[in-house]
Amino acid sequence: MSSSSSPCPVDKLEPQWFELVGVVVHSGQANSGHYYSFIKDRQARTSADATAEHLVCPPYDRHPQPAPSPGKWYKFNDTNVDEFPMTDEALEHECFGGTYKIKTYDGISYSDVRHRYWNGYMLFYEAMYPPVAMDTSTAAAQETLKRKESSSSDGSLHEDKSARHLSQLEALVRKGERKGLFTDTVPCRIQKMVHEDNLRFMINRAKYCPQYYEFVLQLVASNRHFNNPKLAVPSVQLAISYLFNTYLHLKPSLRADVNQWRDLLECYMNNSREACAWLLMHLSSPDGARYLSPLLLECPDFQVREFMFALLVFVFRGFASHIRSPDDPAANDLLRRLLLFLDKEVVDNCKTSMQYLQLYAELLEVNYSLFVEMLLRQGAFELMCRFLLGPSGSEASTVTALPSSHTPMDTGTDNTESTSSVASVCVSRRWSTQQTRDFAVLYKVMYRLVLASNITPHRAATGDCSHTPLYGGDMLHTNPDKLAAMPQSMVSVLYGADRQRFAKELVWTVRDQSAAAPVSTKVACYCSWCNADYSTALLAELLSQLLTAPANELKGLFSMLQQLLNLDDCLESARIMQAVDSAGTNSLLAIIKTCSSTDSRRAYQCVKFLVLLSHKSSVAKAFLLEQSERWQWAVQWLRGKMTDNWTTVYSHVSNETGTSKLFQRTFSAKDTLEEAHALLKHLEADGAHNGGRTALKPADIPADITPTQQQQENQQPNTEQDIKMDELTESVDE
Repeated sequence: MSSSSSPCPVDKLEPQWFELVGVVVHSGQANSGHYYSFIKDRQARTSADATAEHLVCPPYDRHPQPAPSPGKWYKFNDTNVDEFPMTDEALEHECFGGTYKIKTYDGISYSDVRHRYWNGYMLFYEAMYPPVAMDTSTAAAQETLKRKESSSSDGSLHEDKSARHLSQLEALVRKGERKGLFTDTVPCRIQKMVHEDNLRFMINRAKYCPQYYEFVLQLVASNRHFNNPKLAVPSVQLAISYLFNTYLHLKPSLRADVNQWRDLLECYMNNSREACAWLLMHLSSPDGARYLSPLLLECPDFQVREFMFALLVFVFRGFASHIRSPDDPAANDLLRRLLLFLDKEVVDNCKTSMQYLQLYAELLEVNYSLFVEMLLRQGAFELMCRFLLGPSGSEASTVTALPSSHTPMDTGTDNTESTSSVASVCVSRRWSTQQTRDFAVLYKVMYRLVLASNITPHRAATGDCSHTPLYGGDMLHTNPDKLAAMPQSMVSVLYGADRQRFAKELVWTVRDQSAAAPVSTKVACYCSWCNADYSTALLAELLSQLLTAPANELKGLFSMLQQLLNLDDCLESARIMQAVDSAGTNSLLAIIKTCSSTDSRRAYQCVKFLVLLSHKSSVAKAFLLEQSERWQWAVQWLRGKMTDNWTTVYSHVSNETGTSKLFQRTFSAKDTLEEAHALLKHLEADGAHNGGRTALKPADIPADITPTQQQQENQQPNTEQDIKMDELTESVDE
């Protein structure tokens, strides 16, 4: 075959260069996996990229190769788009599959070889510049090839296979063009979809940029100093629409001016009544309420939840400042929508509910009386109680009667019916100990709602209970006339079938939550004020947990018991009798006897409590005077524990901390024993001075001493012994 009959040599053809602009990567196996892609930004290409001055000519290649465009690479993985440094090493690691060796943090490679389960699946190339036209000789050679192909016979030996294939392909292309197979027109439906997608992309690109963020912020802020409703309301409308739909969905790194937005909205809520009213109405409507749970509860971003919490506080603060009406429909609707989240949304998002729970505490700080009334109207206590304690009734608890040895309080009335209704509730708490600590703020709000309600119609005791309830020398409430009426749901929980369950939760709160313990103790005293049934139920639960709680949790229980026994009402002596030496198995003396050999640390704390109680309460002191022979053995037991060891060295380990059941001989225990002996001598002296009087009942208290005067006398130390007891009370075990 001569050279004249052969086609144009390959090295005479001008090459066409292509640039890699996209890679689709498959991660997984043949039956399952995940796709993501690497895409190069070609918009950064300049017109000079295709000129000769940007050509690269390797020494082994005679044809010039254009330089690649300078665009950056991006990794598209579902909704995440990140810049990706496409180096040779990164390309090999992400797209070539193969194997690799494990490396540690210090860069050392181990011999363990693993297979990459991800590799390039589809490659996208783009022509770098238009192909160069062939010279005259090449075109003439192709024309000669066509003429030979048409005139030659089948099976000609001079026909080249490559030329024949090329001519066949060209003929097929021309035939397809004549039939309209290759056309540039796209169906209208696809064109519309592409146009809409492109338009949406352009809008998002313009909307999600720092310049647009700054523009909207300045636009909204431009009207904040003008007290004009026509400017304030549209500004707040623009701000809320932009924040809820765009800004709060950005990455945290792009929300640099979130504090400016918060200050701006606070300014509008404080200065514009119309703007505050519009936002209240918007958030209470279905259109605005759909953002509450996603931004306040469900959002994993702490900053977004904090912003939504602050926005709601600003709205309610503006409402309390401008409107101040508990009957406002928009404010009540918004409050009701928020409270209903306790049934499901908060249960499903416990870990991100802190801002939501804190909102109710902030409302009480904004305007206590206003929001207490609104919360009680919307059933806040019932919803909070159901969330914290679980559903009431047989679904949540198993009720068993108290032991027959349990003795109710003697109030001068027939307590047969009330005694039979007192139950010991064996119930598993709805939340774990750690979860209840996280909900401490909601416990405090629920208890404050109880303290804001009037319990006067629900007192169940005879005697003089006309004076104001006192708690630690302070009034439990300032003015009974300003208290809210107790809703029926609260009456059922406090004084109905769920009474014991709520009392149990009060005691558990003291054990678990140091932050909510003071208000829990206050509620316990408030509900027990002149109420024999509730006092009996609460003391039964408190003494029961004193017998079973770990030793390191007894301090809070004793603190609640002391406040309850010091409650100055007509039932004070009855409570002391039940707590110290009732006929049941859960009195303090019974606990000392039960635990003296098996849990000496618990028994010691009960002895110490009796010593301190005799100093704090004259009624308790009189009762111990009458029953001195019933507790002298407890003092002798403590003396034996302090002297039955071979060594007299005292430990610095406290008996009030730790979970051990073994009694430690401490300096505090030594002081307690000395005070107990001195108390016995003091009681004997008082007995001789009183002519051997053996009992002090409520009727024995002089009628001319009012409860307030009696309490003042009880709180004034009048002997050196009392002063020493004060020092013992204030000392801390080392």
